[in-house]
Amino acid sequence: MARLSIFSKIIILIGVLLIPVLLLYSRSNYVSVNVVEQTLKNANREQLSFFVNQVDAAIQRLSASATFLNRELEMSQYQENIQRSESAGSGTEMFSGTLKQKLETQKLFASWDNELSIYFPARKEVISTNPSLKYEEASLPKTLTPDWQVEDVTVNGNKEYAFAFTEVHPYIDSGNMNDAQHIIKIRFYERNVRNALNQFKADSIRDPFLFHPDYGIIGSSNMNASVTEELANEFRHRKLDASGIVEMRIADSLYLVTYIKSKQLGWYVVDYVPVQQILSPILASRNYFYSCVSVLVLLSILAVYLLYRHVQVPIRELVKGVRYIEKGQYSARMPSKTASEFSYLFNSFNRMAAQIENLIESVLTEQIRSKEAILKELQAQINPHFLFNCLAFIMSMAKTRNYEAILSMAYSLSKYYRYTTRSENSFCKLSEEIAFIRHYLDIQQMRMDRIHYSIEIDDSMLSIWIPRLLLQPLVENALIHGIEPKAEAGFVHIAAERIGNHCLIRVDDDGAGMSEAGRQQLLKRINGPLLEDMGCGTWNVNQRLKLHFGKEAQLQFGLSPYGGTRVEIQLRIREQEEMKMRRDAYV
Repeated sequence: MARLSIFSKIIILIGVLLIPVLLLYSRSNYVSVNVVEQTLKNANREQLSFFVNQVDAAIQRLSASATFLNRELEMSQYQENIQRSESAGSGTEMFSGTLKQKLETQKLFASWDNELSIYFPARKEVISTNPSLKYEEASLPKTLTPDWQVEDVTVNGNKEYAFAFTEVHPYIDSGNMNDAQHIIKIRFYERNVRNALNQFKADSIRDPFLFHPDYGIIGSSNMNASVTEELANEFRHRKLDASGIVEMRIADSLYLVTYIKSKQLGWYVVDYVPVQQILSPILASRNYFYSCVSVLVLLSILAVYLLYRHVQVPIRELVKGVRYIEKGQYSARMPSKTASEFSYLFNSFNRMAAQIENLIESVLTEQIRSKEAILKELQAQINPHFLFNCLAFIMSMAKTRNYEAILSMAYSLSKYYRYTTRSENSFCKLSEEIAFIRHYLDIQQMRMDRIHYSIEIDDSMLSIWIPRLLLQPLVENALIHGIEPKAEAGFVHIAAERIGNHCLIRVDDDGAGMSEAGRQQLLKRINGPLLEDMGCGTWNVNQRLKLHFGKEAQLQFGLSPYGGTRVEIQLRIREQEEMKMRRDAYV
């Protein structure tokens, strides 16, 4: 934390404040939703269970009606009268009327609209609360079963389900219903179930219905047919328990579905509610909180931006400027665009940097003038080692009577020393510098016949003015550090071209070359102060370039296409009168 900036610490502080709030509320919202969902599931299960119990109780009361009728005295008397009578007499009619009244009375006691019928297979007779009912063999049950059976009936031209329960007296093992004394059949219609569903649904958001995999759906009067059918299709592909609660997604909506199997009918009573509507208050509260958090986050981002824009950026620019000064780049200036307290700091920094730069330039100019004086003094001296090598070459050629080589060496050597010992001015045309370079390379070529060179310079470039001895140190370095360490032949290439208002001079060799790190290190050294362990040739070239041509003049090092090192000089081409003035100033 100690190494972090103030801006980073403030960002962390804002995060520390916001993140726990978001985590705590998210956890609270998660728990609230789970509690509501669990409460809803329990409430739905209890309500649906209560409704199913009511339906089963109503159906069970209907089933009990058959047992009650069997115990009625009138039924026994009617059976005995039938057995004694050879034909139906007035007594039979009287007992038939009494049974009809009993059936009507029993029907009235039932909570659901139902149909009670007594079949007498021996006499092919039926007594029913439905006057239009006729005795038909097809209406009798095919098998004995204690469960309610589903029948398809047509009532007033509309098809609907009817649920029927039969009780046979006495119980027969043959399975032939004609062997029974009487058969009691109780039937109620689908509309009873629908009315019960309507009452259970009322004005709530639930939509209950009955479902059976083999028969289909019985729903309320205004049920959502599409959703109900989708749920039924899902249930057909599932193995259902006696009861359960599941979540199903229908048409991109999530529903909480509760189902319980009716013990009397064997159908599933299904109730579903949309989860989104149930959780809407919690979701609204959550959305409100998230809106507040979003506003808080936006305000935090705005605060961070303002802090970054008006504090962090100025501090960073100030630190950057100080680092430039540390690196010796005294021309660095702070952009004073702000009207805050940093404006005073920036202006003070700029004034300080300008003063330091002026001071450094003054000292550097004096140092360069001193170096040039030393250079002129060196020009007046004879390099004993270089001259000894040249004289040794002449002596060697004299022994072999190679007078042409002696003349060539003497001519080039005289031109070389004439050029280096001239001290009347510090500037010359590029053509003079190139002629001097040719003499120097010819001398080196005669001494070491493995050295080759080429010079490609456009004629329009030969008349530009440059400082004297600007290229010789670069060519000498190419020979000494690039080619001489190699045993095989070496090659030096000198080229110059004009790009707009700038002159580009390149010196290439095919020597050992330097690594990227070595080139960067050399570039750093020549842009710094002159150290005692450094040669002054390349450093002097770089400093004189900047002195005479400004800070835009550059001395760069790179990889030569010939495999060695490339030294590149880039300088602005000055007008001849200006260069003449500068030349006269240094004479």
